[in-house]
Amino acid sequence: LEETFSGIGLALGLSLVVLMIVTGNIIIAFYAVFTIGLIVVDVFAFTVLVGWSLGVLESVNYVVVIGMSIDYTVHMGNAFTSSKADTRNERVVLTFQRIAVSVLSSAVSTLLAIF
Repeated sequence: LEETFSGIGLALGLSLVVLMIVTGNIIIAFYAVFTIGLIVVDVFAFTVLVGWSLGVLESVNYVVVIGMSIDYTVHMGNAFTSSKADTRNERVVLTFQRIAVSVLSSAVSTLLAIF
């Protein structure tokens, strides 16, 4: 259990560094890592709800889910910071208009590849 949490902490820390480099915005990077952390919490909750015990496969899954979710948050954060809109709300709308379809199709293809 201790190795699982240290692996998650290391992956989240490296995710923060990568996001700060890619987006060039520390606030977006922290929001993205917070979102990734919440995704990990969701996976933990799902594991508990279905009654699985913590084994090697689940431990690896918790760390892998961070790698899978950083891809989507990097795209969203980068699109938001590179948007040329005037207000924050307009930037959010433009971000979703520009990349929502790509991110959704990427998520669907990832899920299909798993099954």
